[in-house]
Amino acid sequence: MLAASCAACHGTNGVSVSTTSSLAGMPAQKFLARMTQFRDSKKTGDVMTQHAKGLTADEIRKLASYFASLPPPG
Repeated sequence: MLAASCAACHGTNGVSVSTTSSLAGMPAQKFLARMTQFRDSKKTGDVMTQHAKGLTADEIRKLASYFASLPPPG
């Protein structure tokens, strides 16, 4: 599953237990915008830029839909 690589930093089911932002419940459009910015090097973040560059537009859409479907933390 694509989201498994996100869990190392963003937590199981997208709920972070560190200072990294949680992805669970993030609106799909917000996720899409951020990941596209990372992929296109318009937003900096060494780790995220590398992850995003390895994803297709379809994979980013699938991840956006998945994380948006999860309940937000708290």
